[in-house]
Amino acid sequence: MVLSTINLKGGVGKTTIAVNLAVAFANRGKKVCIIDTDSEQLSSVKWSGQRDDAMVRVAVSAVSAEKLVREASEYAKMYDLVILDGAPQLGKLANSTLIASDVVIVPITASALDFWAMENFLERFQEAKNLKESLQAFILLNRYSSARNVSKEILDVLNEFPEIGKLQSTIGDRVAYNEIITQGVGVVEYKDLKAKREMEALASELEKILF
Repeated sequence: MVLSTINLKGGVGKTTIAVNLAVAFANRGKKVCIIDTDSEQLSSVKWSGQRDDAMVRVAVSAVSAEKLVREASEYAKMYDLVILDGAPQLGKLANSTLIASDVVIVPITASALDFWAMENFLERFQEAKNLKESLQAFILLNRYSSARNVSKEILDVLNEFPEIGKLQSTIGDRVAYNEIITQGVGVVEYKDLKAKREMEALASELEKILF
């Protein structure tokens, strides 16, 4: 099964979601691999370099756009779950990421800019779905706070995008998500219990979709 985190806009938490889900599923006994598609940042690769060998294993590999569809298919034969950490860009890489995926997560924050970027994503998604009918996509609210009015308004706006689903789980705006990146861990292995619970809830929701 191939799961991707993708948004054509940067700074929405794609890598954070990717590495945390990888650790969450690895700790549930799944054999997991992350494919880092961002050749400039290689954030997942750098995160992996900080990870202690004594922790549950999460394989990380960097793959170019030209090889992504083929490589993702090959990795899917070796791993229970392959997670594509998508780069924030239009063009061939975005198309390849969608085509290589079975399920797509689109992290967005409570920002009008994120919703404007959704129009471009929806065009790409529909093109990919025409080629791969089984492709599914879900919006994930990241850095979410139910106390902010703007977040409540955005929940209503989500209904304007019937082409893709919305995950019930949300990810809060927590310091822990920044700290774990430099330490090579996931929040399920970290000291923030609230972050751990919400990531476990997200993994459980996705587990029903993926497996």
